[in-house]
Amino acid sequence: MMSADKSNGDNKTAPEMRAEQTRSHPQLAIDSEENEELVTVSEPVTHTEGMKGKFTMYRVAYDPGSSQMTGSSKPIFTWATSGNRRYSDFAWLFERLHKERPGAIVPPLPEKQQTSRFNESFIEERRFQLEKFLNRVLCNPELKDTECLLVFLSGGDTDFKKAKKDGFGRVHSDSAARDLSTGDADFNDGVEMNTSGGEQNENSIVDKGRESVSHKKAGLKRWLQEKKTAYSGGLVRLDDDAIFEEVAHFVEALEAGLKRVEAQASSINKQNKDISTSLLEFGLGCDAISHVENEVDGGTVDSHTNGVGETFHIIGKAADEAAAISGQHYQREVQSFVEPLRDHLKTIQAVKVALTKRNNRRITYSTNLNSVDSKKASLHKFKITPGQENKALGAESSLSKAEQAVLASKQNYDEVAARVLRQVDLFRKESAVAMCATMKEFAASQADYYSKLNESWSALLPKVDLIDANRLSDRSFAQAAAALSSSVHVNMPQDPPPPTPNGEITAINGGVRYRDPLPDEKMS
Repeated sequence: MMSADKSNGDNKTAPEMRAEQTRSHPQLAIDSEENEELVTVSEPVTHTEGMKGKFTMYRVAYDPGSSQMTGSSKPIFTWATSGNRRYSDFAWLFERLHKERPGAIVPPLPEKQQTSRFNESFIEERRFQLEKFLNRVLCNPELKDTECLLVFLSGGDTDFKKAKKDGFGRVHSDSAARDLSTGDADFNDGVEMNTSGGEQNENSIVDKGRESVSHKKAGLKRWLQEKKTAYSGGLVRLDDDAIFEEVAHFVEALEAGLKRVEAQASSINKQNKDISTSLLEFGLGCDAISHVENEVDGGTVDSHTNGVGETFHIIGKAADEAAAISGQHYQREVQSFVEPLRDHLKTIQAVKVALTKRNNRRITYSTNLNSVDSKKASLHKFKITPGQENKALGAESSLSKAEQAVLASKQNYDEVAARVLRQVDLFRKESAVAMCATMKEFAASQADYYSKLNESWSALLPKVDLIDANRLSDRSFAQAAAALSSSVHVNMPQDPPPPTPNGEITAINGGVRYRDPLPDEKMS
């Protein structure tokens, strides 16, 4: 079973899609003239996969653009590609970007949702968020040339699945030792896959399983050592620590300020929604009063015979118009102010993750330095202790490996730290443009909203001023009652009507109720 739901943007050209994304999300406008590449996510199709349930597949298309750029602006492909991807594939790319480029600011991925995942509105919103995620990755110079992105955008579904399985899904033995010494290892990846494409024999599987368990044990031991280093305050003071402390302070202060602004923006937006609802109810109340006055005076729907009815009618129509303006303003603020603020906060979380990657490398480097000091002390002890010469040889070998780990971890730290600083600088540039555009849009929406309200209510005042509040119709309740009483003559019956069968009580002649016949009356 499957059902298709194509987005409204399927027939748009690449430049039109790019312009739409830039208007909705100003951070994509950074160097937009220099980067004409575009990724589109479209044609969401919901599939049912046996007992596993339902999932939605999206079509991902890459357009290299028409420009011939060089350097970081050079397209990753010179040809267009397309392929089908599901949400778990995007989650895989998100995870691999962190592993392949530690310290880079990976854009936020739309969160998972357990309920209503197959509603048309939710699928369309997720489609747009996934498209925004890919284009942000494509605009990031640290992420653009990653191998996982090339695999993700390269096209064919079968080739992509095979690449995930063979080349990216597990930690490989040839890089495991380097990962352990630099802090890059991920010890939750499980048993590694065969990358040669052939079948593994039983001994090979057992050997690889033992090797994986060995790496996991080594990773757990190093994790404990690094935790001990972090908690004991044994971190090495590095030259760039002061810079990163300043960066951390900037990010924390920016996050605190944006959280405060976002909270108040949500409150203002809720008030706008309540105002729209209240104005609508107010207009209905005015309209009801207008109809009451109109019915009493015998007027028509379009003509009012008294001033108060006409006044309520005009104000009710103005309130309905104001309710519509407030409702449109509410929707505009959600899309152009509240959601971008929340997006900024998510990006700040991505910055904090990048800073964490650098801090982890610092811990690893400090742990390796402490390990070298410890091994040097052990070697010295073995050399000066009679009968421990044999152990000294093993200690020298262990010290040599520890010193190599220090060099590797320091190189990895320098690489990640430099990447983080470059990304923070780019973040400051992009966030400055994006937040300025967001606040400018907020100010513009407020001016437009109150201008429309002012115009609506101002147009009402001349009409109300022309209404004569003392103008009433000639109808009078008292006169109508007097005329009715003088013209009505009630004739009382001379003889009671014949009784109904079975002595049932009846009501006749304007509601006069007669008793049942007496026994002597029945005899006569």
